[in-house]
Amino acid sequence: METNQKEVIVSVKDISKRYVIGHRTNSSRTLRDSIVGGVKRVFRQDKKTRQEDFWALKNVSFDVYKGETLGIIGSNGAGKSTILKILSRIIEPTNGEVSIEGRVASLLEVGTGFHPELTGRENVFFNGSVLGMRRSEILQHFDEIVDFSEIGKFIDTPVKFYSSGMYVRLAFAIAAHLDPDVLIIDEALAVGDVNFQQKCIDKMRDSARSGKTVLFVTHSMNIVEEICDRAVFLKNGKVEMIGDTSKVVSTYLGATSQDLTTSWKATKANYIHQPGNPITPISLSLKTRDNKSVDRTIHYKEGLLVDLSVSIDQPSDDMSVGISLYDEFNNRLFRSSHTDVEQKERLKLKKGRNDLSVEIPLDELREGAYLIALDCDIYRKDWVHNPYHTPVRTKFFLQNDGTKPTQWDIEREGLTKPIYPWHKTD
Repeated sequence: METNQKEVIVSVKDISKRYVIGHRTNSSRTLRDSIVGGVKRVFRQDKKTRQEDFWALKNVSFDVYKGETLGIIGSNGAGKSTILKILSRIIEPTNGEVSIEGRVASLLEVGTGFHPELTGRENVFFNGSVLGMRRSEILQHFDEIVDFSEIGKFIDTPVKFYSSGMYVRLAFAIAAHLDPDVLIIDEALAVGDVNFQQKCIDKMRDSARSGKTVLFVTHSMNIVEEICDRAVFLKNGKVEMIGDTSKVVSTYLGATSQDLTTSWKATKANYIHQPGNPITPISLSLKTRDNKSVDRTIHYKEGLLVDLSVSIDQPSDDMSVGISLYDEFNNRLFRSSHTDVEQKERLKLKKGRNDLSVEIPLDELREGAYLIALDCDIYRKDWVHNPYHTPVRTKFFLQNDGTKPTQWDIEREGLTKPIYPWHKTD
C-alpha cells in the first residue's frame, strides 16, 4: 500500500529492442574472390549474407519512484546497458513506451557527452547546456564540480589528454552536481580508484535522500545492497525478478555462480585483454595444503592454497597483485596482496610470467560457498583488474568434517564464524 502512494518518476511499459545481425554463410577463399565479392555488394544484395533478428530486450516493464535508488543487475548481454540507453534517449525502443518526469543526467560510458577538443571547463558548460541549464546555474555549481572531480589543475586541459580515471571523475561530478531529477549510471565507477568510488557512492546516497532518483547498473553486489532500495534482475533481455534488493541479489548470485569451478584458465572465450593493461591473467586455481586439487568442497583441516599465474609487461613498485575473497552474497570479506608485507620482504615481480601462491585461513569462516577473484591495481591510480568485475574468479564450498567444534547456535549471524577462547577474570 505504501509503495502505491509513491510518485512514479520513471515508467517503463513493455519495452522491446530489436537489432538486426548479419551473418556470412560462406567466406571467400582467395583475395580475388574477396575483391569481386566486395564490388558485387556495392550494386546488389549479397546472397551470402544472412540477416537475423536479435532481441536485446523483450517486454520489459517496471516503475521507479521519486527518491528511489534502483539497481539493475544481470550477466553480460542481459540488456542492462540497452535499457539505460533507451531511458537516456540515446536509442529508441522497437516497441513499448518510456515516460520520465524531470531532467535526466546520464553517465553510461567513460567520456560520454564529452567533446575531446574542448577543455574540462568547456565540457562542464557544454554538458550543462545539453541538460537545459542556464549559464548562471552552471556557474553556481562549477566550483563544487571541480572540487569533487579532484582534477583542478587539469580543468583547462583538452579532455582528449585525460586518462580514463580523469574522464570518469569529471563525468560523474558533472552528472551528479548539475541538479538532475534522474541520475543514470552504468558501471563507470569501475574505472575510478577505490577512494573515488566510495565518494561517488556517498554522493548517490545523498542524491536519493534529497529526493533525486538514481538508476544504477553494476556487477558489484556490495554496492547494490548498500545503496539500492530495490533491484531489477535482467536475464536474456527479460525481467527475471524485481523487488527487495537482498532477495533479488541472492537470486542473481545463485543463478550466476552455478557455472563457476575451482579453477580458471584464460581462453579466447572467457577473457579479452584490454590494450594497455600491464597485467594479463593466465590462471587461477585452488588446492589443499598438501597440493591436492580441490573438487568443489574443502574441509577446514585441509587448508586452502590459491595459485595465481599472471604475465606482467613491466613490473613496478606501485603494482599490486592479489585476490579478494567473497561470500556467496558477494560481500567482500578481505583482500590479500603480495604488497601486504614490508617492501624488503615482498616477492619481486618480473617481466613475463609470474607464478604466485597464498594460503587462505579457513578457521574463522562459516560453512558455505565462497568466491575468489583476481584483484590487481596500481597504487593510488586506476584498477588494473577490479575484483568486482573481473571474469577471473573461482568458487569453493567450505564444509565442517567434524574437526571444528560445533557452536552453540549453529545458525548464528555474521559474515565470519570464529571460535575464540574465553577466560575467567576473577
